[in-house]
Amino acid sequence: VTAVGEHLFSLVPQLEQPQEGAQVRWLPLVLEAVVDVATQRALLIKQLTGRGAQQLAVDLEYLQKVTDALGSSEAAVPTDAAPGSASPAARVGELLTALAHLAAQQRRRQQCLAKGEDFREEPRGGPPLER
Repeated sequence: VTAVGEHLFSLVPQLEQPQEGAQVRWLPLVLEAVVDVATQRALLIKQLTGRGAQQLAVDLEYLQKVTDALGSSEAAVPTDAAPGSASPAARVGELLTALAHLAAQQRRRQQCLAKGEDFREEPRGGPPLER
């Protein structure tokens, strides 16, 4: 992920040279593609250890900072994007929020198992689901 961030930052001087208009058009598309690939890869992960989840969170936070630094909310959303589409940085933020929720669920599951209690999943932002 660090190499991806460094590569994205190296694109900026290349895009700025003769035509700043090209940066306005192409950089958001590149950021969108990078976030799409990162999201797809993260969603393919079937199982994570606690340490793996921490590393994924660190990597995604870094990607979020890079995409946020390279494009403002408006500039990072392609002009042909659907109304209300989130910027790449915001999308990575949503993925981080989901990852934090899953990590909390996993901790709760382990605590319940250790105590011999039933575990109930909690929806994000709400009380436990009744089963």
